[in-house]
Amino acid sequence: MFTKMKNSKINKSFAFIASFVMIANIAFVTPAKAVAPSVIFTDSFAEDVDFDIPNWVDGGGDNVDDTYVTTGTPRTGSVTVHNARLRDGGYIEHTINTSGFQNINLQYYWRGDNDGDGESDTFKVFWKKTSDSSYILLNSYRVDDSNIWSGLVSVNLPAEANNTSIDIKFLGDSNADSEEVSIDDVSILGQSIPEVEETPENSAMLCSDHIDNDGDELTDDADPDCAPFVETEEVISATQCTLVSGNETQINTGEGYVGATATYTVPDWTNVIPDATWVWSSYNVVDPLSVTVVNFEHKFTATSTPSSLILTVAADNNVNIRVNGNLVGDNVENSFGMSSLFSQDISSYVTLGLNTLSFEVTNTTFEGATPESNPAGLLYRLDAMGTGCVMSGMNTAPVITLSGANPLTLTVGTPYPMNDFHAHDLEDGDVTGLVTIFNPMTFVIGPGAINTNIVGTYTIVYGVKDSGGLSAVNVTRTVHVVPAKESGNTAPTIALIGNSPMEITAGTSFVEPGVTANDLEDGSIPFPSSKIVVTGSVDTNTVGTYTLTYTVTDNGGLTASIQRTVNVVSVVPAVTGTTGGRSGGRRGGGGGGSSAPQVLGASTVNTGEVLGASTCAYLNDYLKKGWKNDLVEMLKLKTFLNIFEKENLALTGDFDAETFNAVSRFQSKYKSDILIPWDNKEDSTGFVYILTKKKINEIFCNTTITLSPIEKTEVENFVK
Repeated sequence: MFTKMKNSKINKSFAFIASFVMIANIAFVTPAKAVAPSVIFTDSFAEDVDFDIPNWVDGGGDNVDDTYVTTGTPRTGSVTVHNARLRDGGYIEHTINTSGFQNINLQYYWRGDNDGDGESDTFKVFWKKTSDSSYILLNSYRVDDSNIWSGLVSVNLPAEANNTSIDIKFLGDSNADSEEVSIDDVSILGQSIPEVEETPENSAMLCSDHIDNDGDELTDDADPDCAPFVETEEVISATQCTLVSGNETQINTGEGYVGATATYTVPDWTNVIPDATWVWSSYNVVDPLSVTVVNFEHKFTATSTPSSLILTVAADNNVNIRVNGNLVGDNVENSFGMSSLFSQDISSYVTLGLNTLSFEVTNTTFEGATPESNPAGLLYRLDAMGTGCVMSGMNTAPVITLSGANPLTLTVGTPYPMNDFHAHDLEDGDVTGLVTIFNPMTFVIGPGAINTNIVGTYTIVYGVKDSGGLSAVNVTRTVHVVPAKESGNTAPTIALIGNSPMEITAGTSFVEPGVTANDLEDGSIPFPSSKIVVTGSVDTNTVGTYTLTYTVTDNGGLTASIQRTVNVVSVVPAVTGTTGGRSGGRRGGGGGGSSAPQVLGASTVNTGEVLGASTCAYLNDYLKKGWKNDLVEMLKLKTFLNIFEKENLALTGDFDAETFNAVSRFQSKYKSDILIPWDNKEDSTGFVYILTKKKINEIFCNTTITLSPIEKTEVENFVK
């Protein structure tokens, strides 16, 4: 995250010294021997007292045993056989006095649990000054990432933890008693603040080191004792901003962005970069026997030109470093050792506005490699110096603003105002041209999202995504189209839902997509109803072309008609617009994944009925992460999940990680209908295939749907 450090008044004569100190990370003190860290606090959880953890404040969870000490699965090398366990929301807190110490370091070991439910069950580590009201997150791990003890986790706390009182908190953020996290050998270390003989020279230095040197909870300019040493003539205001590896580091998967994870660390990683956290795509390397490449990114905005911009990087094994696509570090090898730390001023590569730091990290391998012997990670920090804080690292989501009324009332026939909105992004600027206008009921995108020639009430949704992948909060507008005045009866209008012509495979069932009908005087006319008559039929067992005619009659006796052509074919043309075909392999899509024929067009929901009034069509296509999915089908999928499953998905055409996770949750919720028929009792796939699509349509249409013979055969053959 970005940390804005305290402004200090620095005389021009000290400017060079200040710059050198920032780059070399040297304190403003008289040279002295390095002070070895001292153990301020340590606990190996030697005993358990009635489910209380001695010397810790515990809470959370539904039961008293959600925090306890156990001898189960002891950690090899620990001082005792005991360790602390947290589950079902249980947490422990401890207050530590760091008075007289600086460079505070938190160390611990932890162990996860294979019973964890993916991203929903996490182990979190927090800290805060005791005087502060809220905690700051240090690390967050998925509980199911590792069921073995970690190596020593070492976290450098910010300078605010020096010479004060701090609180440490461990939280087992799971939702069941069986999903536990274990903690052992927790320690707080620090270096004694050296006593320095006060002289005019070193007093000036002590008044610019951001440390409370005399215990009065005041530092630098804010301390009255520093007044004699604050220059008042020819001063400049220098501010240091920092950006570090951690919670804001993103991984570019090629299909979207996911957050980086605090990773397993080893003693060989001797480089220490203040406030930065070693990160990777998972806590342990997933496949240590293979070469793995992970692309990290960190976007930031330069609000003014920095006087210096020092990037410091450590990585295991190799890293290519780019700023806005420009290579600044070429194949930097094994920079995790102190002698090989990469450091460079990159200010010449940075432009005003949005910038991107990119790190292509390669983890090599060797015979017999394990996650512990072949770890991988990235550690970095960017220090900017300039007048005012010159960087802002948080990518902010764009904002959509309507300039017209909401709700909006229009007289029938009045054009809908397509330009009465504006979208702005802090980093990208004006993104109005990227906004998608969408009707969630008809799934029409763009100017046709609303027909103002038909009286009725409409809902229009506006959505947009910025270059950093963040989506705006969707803006919804209600539009009332009302009659101009009573002027006699007018004929109704009618429109098809779905395609014409549409194609289906011989031997499958025809599902009626339906029509929409409206009348100036009568309003919306539902389908099916007695006012809309369908003539013609479709023989799905005989190849040929069939015509259906839909006729609507209003209360005044006026009519309107429209026709649909249905082609029954023996072989359905191959599905277009996908990569890698529609085959997902075993367990592909909440069922199956072989290349079953896919009906193109408006409807493949099979009810086993032919042209019945109760037929219903909603989701018509199979959808999968990585495919070039149909935009309208994606919007329908996300709308369904938002409404029926209370998700909060951005209404875009991307099958992103959030959509994948939402589909997976839906599959797990209805696993008896979706997963078990494929002989898959546990593993959600995020693939909207035969049974997932069937369940969505059943819920939306409030009906029971029968698989076609081809679909039923595919499921049965897959299980065999």
